[in-house]
Amino acid sequence: MKITNYTTFNNSASTTVVMNSISHVIADKENGSWIWFISGKCIHVVENLEEVTDDLSDYYDTIK
Repeated sequence: MKITNYTTFNNSASTTVVMNSISHVIADKENGSWIWFISGKCIHVVENLEEVTDDLSDYYDTIK
């Protein structure tokens, strides 16, 4: 299980994300990205789509 820290968009709080709980990631039109979870919940983070996608790709590369 891999965890990664991101920063929430609205209050700049650090949050920990378990990578295998991510369903998909959507780029925000203006800033950051939205991380959607298998549970149906989501968070808005300051990291852009490329950063989160790279982290997710790295995670999937380690479980092959």
